Amino acid sequence: WEWERPGVMGAPLAAVILAAGQGTRMKSDRAKVLHEVGGLPLVAHPVRLALALGAKPVVLVVGHQAAQVEAKLDRRFPSLLRFELQKEQLGTGHAMREGMKGLQGFEGRVLILYGDVPLLTEDTVRALEAEMDTHDRALVAVTMVLDDPTGYGRIVRDARGQVQRVVEQKDATPEERLIRECNAGIYLVDAALLREGLARLTNDNAQREYYLTDVI
Repeated sequence: WEWERPGVMGAPLAAVILAAGQGTRMKSDRAKVLHEVGGLPLVAHPVRLALALGAKPVVLVVGHQAAQVEAKLDRRFPSLLRFELQKEQLGTGHAMREGMKGLQGFEGRVLILYGDVPLLTEDTVRALEAEMDTHDRALVAVTMVLDDPTGYGRIVRDARGQVQRVVEQKDATPEERLIRECNAGIYLVDAALLREGLARLTNDNAQREYYLTDVI
């Protein structure tokens, strides 16, 4: 789906990778993004993807075990990354605000990724870029249709099929929880639009967090 506002053909690309979470569901003393998959820390996979796409700069938002995460990535990708610290875990919107500190003065497109999504492919992101180029979009995102959408943010559309908002599980009405189209959390967005949306976020929700999804 897309936000209808003129984009910029061939605009510069930056990436922000959100990797500050503890990963409590893994029941491990090690930060989630440092667990290895395919011989690499989880977080190394989206970093490699962003670099392969030509993103510059690539900003990592770190928090839990930040020093260990930075050290691991610095050894593998020396001098290629910027790091921003999320001292308090106040939600994905707050994390993204911290990440944008590493993009001061940047104008172009921002690819938003997560440190625990190792299987995202270059083809998927290229499809987002093609959508922006072809249809002059300023925001595009990946959604998915699940048999059991429990736990995911739901995509709420109007009668014409236009996206109205993303509603998180804990804030959804019983009717909204029946929606099977869910937010995958992968975005490509114009930097100016992103800054505008982040500046307007509030934490008026069930979790008292700043949701990145509210940028929509």
